[in-house]
Amino acid sequence: EKVRVQQMERAQLQIDERLKRLSAEQQTLNIGPIQSSLFDVDAELTNLNNEIAESQGRLQSLDSDLQGLRDERSAAETALHETRQSLQTARGRMSSLETLQQAALRQDDAELNAWLRQNNLHELPRLASALQVESGWESAVEHALDGLLQAPLLPQFADKLRGIANAPKAGTVLMDHVIGSGGNAGTLASKTTGPSAVIEFLSGVYTAATNEEALARMATLNPGESVVTQDGVWRGRNWVRYPRRDADRGGVIARGQLLKQLKVQVEEQSEQVLDKERILGELRNRIQAMENERRDKSGRFEQARARQAQRMAFRQAQAVRLEQTEARMNALTKDIETLNAQ
Repeated sequence: EKVRVQQMERAQLQIDERLKRLSAEQQTLNIGPIQSSLFDVDAELTNLNNEIAESQGRLQSLDSDLQGLRDERSAAETALHETRQSLQTARGRMSSLETLQQAALRQDDAELNAWLRQNNLHELPRLASALQVESGWESAVEHALDGLLQAPLLPQFADKLRGIANAPKAGTVLMDHVIGSGGNAGTLASKTTGPSAVIEFLSGVYTAATNEEALARMATLNPGESVVTQDGVWRGRNWVRYPRRDADRGGVIARGQLLKQLKVQVEEQSEQVLDKERILGELRNRIQAMENERRDKSGRFEQARARQAQRMAFRQAQAVRLEQTEARMNALTKDIETLNAQ
């Protein structure tokens, strides 16, 4: 009996000792901090998910906007290139025509230019530049004014003449710059706008639509009158003058009017080039700013994804730890209950 009592006492001591160990272990187990960390990481993951979704949306928007701006830039570059080419073509054509015009108006005559400069006449406009002629009648007017088109137009004509002591060896013509009023109907003067001296001179030159009409008109001409057709054939009562067909010397009036048009075209296209360069520069700046924003947004997006992966791995580890801790706590509770029941 004594032995049995001693065995029971030893068994009870073992149970007590085990209960003590289990209780001590149970006291060390606490799921609160684990649950708190899971709550915190879930909140952080929610923020990260929102940030990543916002970044993805913004990156998609930036990619779409960038493609649109790059298309605009490409179109602007093409437009600028075409306008520059057109401007270069117009400048080249204007330069060639100016060379021909200078030769036709004796502006390349060194001796005449020296004389004009000596008399302070070198910067004055020439008659050809002051004429406006009805379309189709340029050849006729030019033929009638042959030798006069290069004439400098002088303000204060009478006063200026007093200061000129000699004439150039090759000769020249000087003309009053005062603009005349409309000429008589049916004459070259009615088809021309220019200095009064020209209008007066052309008022005696009648116009004819055909050679037959001109020939018929010859018989009725008064002394000092003449008739001309559009092709420049000029007839008097008992004479006829045919125009020169020298391409370099002819077409001065038409060429002068074309030069005016080209000058306007060059000025307009120069402004267009500047405007298109400005537009292209603005597009390039916008693209640069948007590319910088995308680079920054992409870097933040990658950082957020890396942080998300890190926090998801941490959460998974914490979830496993919580599961293991709860399982151990349940096992300890059962063991303690079992031992207490013995």
